[in-house]
Amino acid sequence: MARFTKSWRVFFFLLAIGVCAAAFGEEAEATPKPLPPAAASTDESDMRKRFLYEYQTAKTPELRAVAVRLLQGLKEQKSMRLITGMLGDSNDGVRQSACVVMSATPDSNGYFVKPLMGALTDNAAAVRISAAEALARQKIRGDAIKALLLALLNNTAAPQMDALSTAAVIQACDRALERLTGEKSKDRDSESLGRFWKSYWSQHEEEIRAEDKKHLAADDSRWGEEQWPGK
Repeated sequence: MARFTKSWRVFFFLLAIGVCAAAFGEEAEATPKPLPPAAASTDESDMRKRFLYEYQTAKTPELRAVAVRLLQGLKEQKSMRLITGMLGDSNDGVRQSACVVMSATPDSNGYFVKPLMGALTDNAAAVRISAAEALARQKIRGDAIKALLLALLNNTAAPQMDALSTAAVIQACDRALERLTGEKSKDRDSESLGRFWKSYWSQHEEEIRAEDKKHLAADDSRWGEEQWPGK
């Protein structure tokens, strides 16, 4: 599991670096050029440049985590790739900040779902919890529900953290599933939660997948080629 988690982080971090180079038309510099004082710009290209500068010049992991918040709410393909790329940072706080940003960024196409699925296996409980909270806000529900169910079952059957952290992750997954489905288990122990959500998924997967497909088809017709984040 540790090797799997590390491979996810490397993939996302390399993705972010590639997007930086593509977004700014040049490779990320070791010593970034200073930017003028922040202005009330809504241009996403400007926001990405400011993020890159703040992230590269941050003296501490805490400041890198703050820099990630600059990406919150950005909707362009390059911006969304930068956000998911931050899941590859070596610091727990930065990865958690990336999950929080994804939670607060509109994502009608489910672009964030697969990266957040990977974050559910993070070594840090806080990142797993934030990933679950972000998945709870997804419009494309099928993969999100399945990933949360599997995370809940895995943390119950083979916990890799201390008991308190494991319980917090299980509770976060349960809360996310409640939000996505509008359902709630009467029995609150982890084994009962697993049985409840496993039964729910087996009964409703087909209809939820059909809803997702319909939603994506409708959304695809509204997005242009340059905007569509899945391409």
